[in-house]
Amino acid sequence: MNTSISDIVIYDQPEYSRIEKDTHDPIILSTSEQQIIRAGTVLGRQTSSGKYGPLDSAATDGLEMPAAILLQTVVVPANTDTNGVAEFRHARIFKDSLIWPDGYQPTDIADALVILEASGIIAE
Repeated sequence: MNTSISDIVIYDQPEYSRIEKDTHDPIILSTSEQQIIRAGTVLGRQTSSGKYGPLDSAATDGLEMPAAILLQTVVVPANTDTNGVAEFRHARIFKDSLIWPDGYQPTDIADALVILEASGIIAE
């Protein structure tokens, strides 16, 4: 499935709200096993490394807290850092485009959306 940024983002100011793979401060995705992380995936941010990965409610390293929305599908090889593009503040996002971890309940999603809204990511 090819998802474009316009399938996820209603409105943003890219120069202010995105972390891009071509900037001096790219989003770095990291996983312990190879994954295809789809556009629209809600990401957490590891506290110690600053690297992003799919939201993980069982984590205790920062990945359990929603921090950004991935805007492109990315193949992340095992234990290899990979650059990506993510929305991390001041944007309106299509709520139905968000990809949540397996097992996430409606109350978990509601709590995560409150956290994202505090950083300016509003899901509609």
